[in-house]
Amino acid sequence: MTHSLYRQSAFVVRRCAFLLLASSCLSGFTPRAAQAESTEASQAKTKPFSIPAQPLKSALRHYFEQSGVQVAYPTADAANINSTAVSGQFSASAALSQLLAGTGLSYSFTAPHSATLTKTTNAITLGPVRVAGTNTDPMTDWSVGNEPGRTEGTHSYTTGAMSTATGLRLSIRQTPQSVTVLTRQQLDDRRINSFADVVRTTNGLSINQYESNRGSIYSRGFKIQNYLIDGVQTLINEQWSAGEIMSDTVLYDRIEILRGAGGLMNGSGDPSAMINMVRKRADSKKLRATVTAEGGSWSHFRTTGDISSAVSKNGKTRARFVADYQQGGNALKRLDTKQYTLFATMEQDIGENTLLSAGVSYQNTLTAHPQWGGVPAWTADESGNIVRRPSTRRDNVAPDWSYWNTSYANAFVRAEHNFGRNWRATLNYSLGERRSKSKIALFYPYPIDPDTGQSFMSFYGFKIPVSGYSGRYFVRNSKNDVDFKLNGHFKVFGLNQEVVVGYEWWREHMVADGAPGNTTLAATPDINAFTPHTPEPTFVTRGNYINNVTTQSAPFIAGKFSLHQRVNLITGTRAVNYDVSDYKNRTNNYTMKYRFVPYVGLVIDLQKNISAYGSYTTIFNPQNYRDANNKLLAPIQGNTAEVGIKGEFFRKRLNFSLAFYRMKQANVAQYQGRVPEDAANPSGLQRSVYGGVPGVTSRGIEAEITGEITKTLHIVAGYSQFILTHTGTDAVNSLIPRKQANLFLTYQMPGALHNLTVGGGLRWQSRIYEEQPTAIALGVPRLTQKAYMVGDVFLRYDFPQNWSAQLNINNIADTKIFSPTEDGMQVYWQNPRSAQFQIRKTF
Repeated sequence: MTHSLYRQSAFVVRRCAFLLLASSCLSGFTPRAAQAESTEASQAKTKPFSIPAQPLKSALRHYFEQSGVQVAYPTADAANINSTAVSGQFSASAALSQLLAGTGLSYSFTAPHSATLTKTTNAITLGPVRVAGTNTDPMTDWSVGNEPGRTEGTHSYTTGAMSTATGLRLSIRQTPQSVTVLTRQQLDDRRINSFADVVRTTNGLSINQYESNRGSIYSRGFKIQNYLIDGVQTLINEQWSAGEIMSDTVLYDRIEILRGAGGLMNGSGDPSAMINMVRKRADSKKLRATVTAEGGSWSHFRTTGDISSAVSKNGKTRARFVADYQQGGNALKRLDTKQYTLFATMEQDIGENTLLSAGVSYQNTLTAHPQWGGVPAWTADESGNIVRRPSTRRDNVAPDWSYWNTSYANAFVRAEHNFGRNWRATLNYSLGERRSKSKIALFYPYPIDPDTGQSFMSFYGFKIPVSGYSGRYFVRNSKNDVDFKLNGHFKVFGLNQEVVVGYEWWREHMVADGAPGNTTLAATPDINAFTPHTPEPTFVTRGNYINNVTTQSAPFIAGKFSLHQRVNLITGTRAVNYDVSDYKNRTNNYTMKYRFVPYVGLVIDLQKNISAYGSYTTIFNPQNYRDANNKLLAPIQGNTAEVGIKGEFFRKRLNFSLAFYRMKQANVAQYQGRVPEDAANPSGLQRSVYGGVPGVTSRGIEAEITGEITKTLHIVAGYSQFILTHTGTDAVNSLIPRKQANLFLTYQMPGALHNLTVGGGLRWQSRIYEEQPTAIALGVPRLTQKAYMVGDVFLRYDFPQNWSAQLNINNIADTKIFSPTEDGMQVYWQNPRSAQFQIRKTF
């Protein structure tokens, strides 16, 4: 297996090297002396322009073709506006100034090759146009409110900067780890509406959605447990789910994914990945609004309103409100979902150097007849052998009385101050609470007896009927988080240096109560003639399963130090204090003081647009998994190392990366079966049991291309592959696909069809399987989902007056896919072919 991986790695390296060479030729290498040219000098360089007076939207396309600068603008701002002709030798900024003369619009550079248009307000102008800021490098622009990574309105598939990995403002190429950014344009084009969709469409990430309301999320062989909103940690607990995988993306400007350890930002955690969801902002000084209505397969309906505007006349007070409602869209019979999402935020400028912002968000999801687990995967043939049981993708064996309702409320306050001389401080406070209330049943936990339509176990050749189980569950997970950062940059021997120091404190209180039901064989319907109108069981007195408080505090420091014009050292550390107070079982209390998490990365510019990098960090992660004695497993220990190469092509509009990584861990949780929650009541509620697996090593490669090949052609492509070994085997976490590939393209048609954009993509993954000791003892074979490929199609047409229509068809070939449950006994079918049609109006 190892030799196979390295042979395939060599194949990928050869192909990627060819791509690098070809792309570099297209983007144009320059002599070494020219590579040191500063951003400012590059923008000041003059070049010939020839743009006739015309409608502004088409003029900006010509400007992009001739300057390489991509200009983002709200569609409403460009409507019914004509540009001024530009002819002659100009710098990029001077040409844009002349182009906008008399339009009432101003511009600001948000990256070396990106600019944004806004309505001109009280400002110093150049002629009729204001140039907002003289420093055009987003990594060194420390003006209040500057957000160089913002993607909304850019129509781009990439971003100029991100800070999820280190807290420093770095471009994707400067970040010494594998990163992916899903921009607002990607989220809209691909209809990435939920957190589960984010995982399915991101290179190197996978999800095993084994029931309607929960799923396990993986990267590089391990579960993802680290999630942030605006860089602040949020709470997601898969086992005691509160609808996290159904979280809506409508609130976010972009989603940044860091693969590997995120020790500088999180301290504790797995080296799998870290996902940062960056909210939309109230930064518009004029009234803007977008309204959408959408319909689709299985009675799907969705409508969204997004409005932002200045509240005060001078534009220093701004507000934004987003509301979303959706229902249906579930292929399972009787599975009914309604979801409400609200988001409100305000920003207040205080003088020129201080910005205050605050907001609240709320999501409420109501699910009727949810599937707990899947449908039975096995039955017995005439000889008593366990064989696969046929089922359809719409089968739902949930009773009528079942439900699973969840909510998530979040409030935040942020203060940002610019001290001048390139130093800035931010202070965040966030409060979040997830709640879940459910009444669910799993009637068929084992193979089905074809004679009775109920589960059974074999015992010396006899079939012993087995009833399922049911329960009522109540979950409340609340978290407070305070985060402070001080960023600054300075020069040493003429080279730019940047540092960030900070402190974070958070406290999470997790409470999970439940009451098992007396599910009996008499009340269990025959699955061969299933009826959901089964009697509701009697539930015992509500009891407490989890009641603990976890507190973490950590000072941290990181810096990007330029050792040479071509060599940057990125290093830092975080000192973690970690405490768990278990109010249910005091023997599970856990305290750790000043556990240092180091980080070091080196980025070397090989050419003007190509860098090589390496990074190393240790990691630890206290676990929330329990062994057969109901004791918390000890923290995961390990380290991770990564080397790779990254490139920026076509004026930094296209990003390429190739990474090789190796991670070693000890005491990784692995599912080992189920035992009764109460040993004195073997037929009562059961819980999952985990054990620590020593000596787990993950080695793999990842390659990704994201961005724009031309102004009309966007691409997202990726390939990932890893091996996960324990004492020479490759049988750890077999529910994770070892190989994945994805491709998505959009193309804006030329000429008379320029209003039409077409696109589509493919997603492929290798096989996954599950075989547990309990299943093996019962004679149950391995449950395998074979390798599969799914294709999607996308069409959008832009009408006059800022209307657009969009059609997305998912799983166009109607590929049959299921996710196995961790016990290997059930399958949860994924959606067949589906379609969504959307109408959008922008004001």
